Amino acid sequence: MVVRSLMNKYPSVDARIFIGGENVGVNPKINNMMPGYRASAYDLLLVSDSSIMMRKDTLLDMVSTMLLPDLDRDQPKSRLHRAWDLIRNRGPTNGVGLVHQMPFSMDRVEFGFPACLEKVYFGSTHARIYLAADFLGINCPTGMSALMRKNLLDNRGGMAAFGKYLAEDYFFAKAMTDQGWRICISSQPAWQNSAVCHLAHFQDRLDRYVKQIKHRDKNRTGRSQQ
Repeated sequence: MVVRSLMNKYPSVDARIFIGGENVGVNPKINNMMPGYRASAYDLLLVSDSSIMMRKDTLLDMVSTMLLPDLDRDQPKSRLHRAWDLIRNRGPTNGVGLVHQMPFSMDRVEFGFPACLEKVYFGSTHARIYLAADFLGINCPTGMSALMRKNLLDNRGGMAAFGKYLAEDYFFAKAMTDQGWRICISSQPAWQNSAVCHLAHFQDRLDRYVKQIKHRDKNRTGRSQQ
């Protein structure tokens, strides 16, 4: 209903609704996005969870974060600045291939203590880790809100190729950096606004993240030893 009202409000915008998915792997999110991905016809691709609140200028902010470094590339920089860029990005890059947002939470006073705990966590402990990782050039994007260059995904087999991963956000970013493009964080956070907010749900999220990271690192260590 919300999407259809927006389509009626902006009839000149090329927009379609896709219901259902396509089974290409074990990741249900990738399966759900496949019909829309196959029909996409533009250079940039936005992945945004339904629980994320987007402001009117959020997409503009993310696109600007991706494209403005290209305009700024020829501006004079100090030797220290250039050296840090090379260290952070593990060498020269072609530009920004993926823009992500730091997870945060909306004010949801109706949920009481669980909402307060979630906002404190994402605004303190998680935020420090996330921003530090981005500053150091560590692969840290979360898949709840990310803007990517579609051709870089196509170069790696398209979105279907990522259906075999549960942590598709990590491998999206890895696909960008492997092709010589860098990842960058936007100035606006990802405003989480889920209708479900209680302590058990919050703990389940943390448990799931830890299991994914442990499994991913275990597989990566095993491949490096082969």
